[in-house]
Amino acid sequence: KLGQLGDPRAISPLVDQAVINSVTQTITPTGWRDNDLEVGRAALRALGDIGDPSAARPLVEAVLRDKVHDNLDTLGQTLARIGENEAIGLLTAKIMSGNHEYSDYDPHKEDGVMTKKEIQDRISDKCAQILVFAGDKGIDILIAALQDQTARYRVALVLEYSGTPPMDRLIGLMNNDDMYLRLLVISILSGMARRGIERKRVLSVLEEAQ
Repeated sequence: KLGQLGDPRAISPLVDQAVINSVTQTITPTGWRDNDLEVGRAALRALGDIGDPSAARPLVEAVLRDKVHDNLDTLGQTLARIGENEAIGLLTAKIMSGNHEYSDYDPHKEDGVMTKKEIQDRISDKCAQILVFAGDKGIDILIAALQDQTARYRVALVLEYSGTPPMDRLIGLMNNDDMYLRLLVISILSGMARRGIERKRVLSVLEEAQ
């Protein structure tokens, strides 16, 4: 209700709830704690209702610290509603640079250890997943990243497995002068067709490209 009323006092507690409850489990001094992803989604929606730009940066910084693993779609929608350019810029910078130095431990991995490269890739992928849902601005960034030699392959995977791929924008890249980019887009569209995402339209586009 605080979110609907636009009460700024709600921002800090809502950010805390959004972060804590956007990962299925967290480790506490007394052991593992099960979290409620729906509570995290509700907190994110409330922050979008308030629309205060000050909420955006701590949410994104939690992602960059590898503290958020779920609710990425709702987070993207919240950032789009808030319209905070600096926070979206942080996501973009991480996709393009991938430089971070965080703990190598991940309890979800079989041997409990991740390399820094694996952590880098995971965080970059999450940033891209958020941007898929961050409106036109997020899609613009991802399309630009597809044309970057460093970022393009991981961004392509995120787009391929997205439930809401920017079809028109991807198809538009089929006329790009960059042959490797065209091949990458064909790979994305082929993967989507295999999973039944706009299958008829994708197959028609691929046939025309032959």
